[in-house]
Amino acid sequence: MRTLARIVSVSLAIPVMCAMAHAATMSDFSATGTPYGNITLTLPTSPTPTSFTADSFVLTSVPLIVDGDPATEDITFYTSAAGGGGGGGGARVTGDQLFSGSTSSPTFLSGSFTVGDFSVMVSPASTPVPEPASLLLLGTGILGACGVVRNKLHLRRN
Repeated sequence: MRTLARIVSVSLAIPVMCAMAHAATMSDFSATGTPYGNITLTLPTSPTPTSFTADSFVLTSVPLIVDGDPATEDITFYTSAAGGGGGGGGARVTGDQLFSGSTSSPTFLSGSFTVGDFSVMVSPASTPVPEPASLLLLGTGILGACGVVRNKLHLRRN
């Protein structure tokens, strides 16, 4: 009876763990025609700002690619009331607001935006996310293998 209870409890725990196994949704940014060249970066769709005010929020140490060269920069995003757009590396460019929600809990919008004299394209990143059904299949396979090994060990004792 204890064995049955263990198997049932483990089999109930697997779907819960599968539901918890998910990756953060990411957004790809691509800015073309900037004075610095083409800039690409990937950020969480709903980032946690390092700091924020009523008009802006800051993300620090953001990895980005500028014309093929890696760089790291602090980036500030502004609300429409503050002129929209963003800034980094001492530059500030006004334009469309790139996020919705408050500056303390922003969510990046998807689409094409005008920021200064260049365009910024924000799109959902295509990152592979393990699907819960595959994890459930893996978990039940491991449980089955454990059961076979247990039965073989039990038969050897008798």
